[in-house]
This record gives sequence, structure tokens and C-alpha cells, in this order.
Amino acid sequence: MPNPSSPVLDIRKLRIEATVRAPGEKPHDILIVDDISLTLQKGRVLGLI
Repeated sequence: MPNPSSPVLDIRKLRIEATVRAPGEKPHDILIVDDISLTLQKGRVLGLI
């Protein structure tokens, strides 16, 4: 059984990269998110846009 004080979601040092493949250009990597950390406790709300 989970500890009531333990987070529902715990993310540490999230990094997201993607490769862009635009017509007529060489594919290249872009950094979308770098070093994001968050903790979400039970009963809290997280909104992402």
C-alpha cells in the first residue's frame, strides 16, 4: 500500500529532444525540454499548456 505522503507523480531532470525533418532541409535535433523536475501530491492539480 502506498504511503499517503508519497507523491502521485515525481519527475526528475526531464529532457525531451526531437528531430525536425523539414522539407528541403537536413534533419536536425532540437531541445524541447531541459532539466525539468516536478512533484505532484495527491489531491493537487497540474495543468500543462
